Amino acid sequence: MKPLKLIEITFMCLFFLYSCDNIKENEEFTELPQKSESGINTLGCYIDGKLFVNSKKTVFWKNNPIGATYSKDLRLLSLGADSKSGASISLLVLNPKENVRKKINEVIYYPTKKNESSYIFGGKEIGEIILTKFDTINMVVSGQFQFPGHSRFSNESFKHLGDSVINVTSGRFDIQLAVH
Repeated sequence: MKPLKLIEITFMCLFFLYSCDNIKENEEFTELPQKSESGINTLGCYIDGKLFVNSKKTVFWKNNPIGATYSKDLRLLSLGADSKSGASISLLVLNPKENVRKKINEVIYYPTKKNESSYIFGGKEIGEIILTKFDTINMVVSGQFQFPGHSRFSNESFKHLGDSVINVTSGRFDIQLAVH
C-alpha cells in the first residue's frame, strides 16, 4: 500500500471516530426515554422533580455509563446509570421476578461526581420496582421504579444523615443484562 493511501485511510478513520463521538454527544436525552423492552440501554427518572437520564456518551476507552447485572447465586439484580452531569444512581433488588411488584432493597445515589457526597437509601425495603421484562436468556431487563428516599448514610465516613430526603418518580429502564 502506498504511504499516501495509508495516511488518507488513517485520517478517514479518525474523522469517522470523531464524527461518531459528536453525534452521540448531540443525542443526549432531554426528556425521559420512551418505555421499551428491547435492551436499548436507557434509564431515566425524576429526582426531586429534576430530570435524570443516563448519558449516551461512550468512547471505547471509557466504561459504559449504564448497566445491569444479575447474580444467579445471590439472586440479586443490580442496575444503574451515570448521567452526563456526573450524577449516578444504582438499585439493588433481591429475588427479582417479571411482572411482580417488588420492594427495592437498596439505592445508592451520587448527586454529582463520585468523589463528592453520596447517599445510601434503603434498609429493609423502599419504594417499588416492577420488571416488565426479566429475560436471562436474551439478556434484557426492563421496568419501572419509584421511591421516596430517606438517607441512611453519606460516604463521609458513613455519617448518619436520617433527615436527607429525595423523591424519585417516573423511573423507567431498558438495559442489556449481564448474567453471572
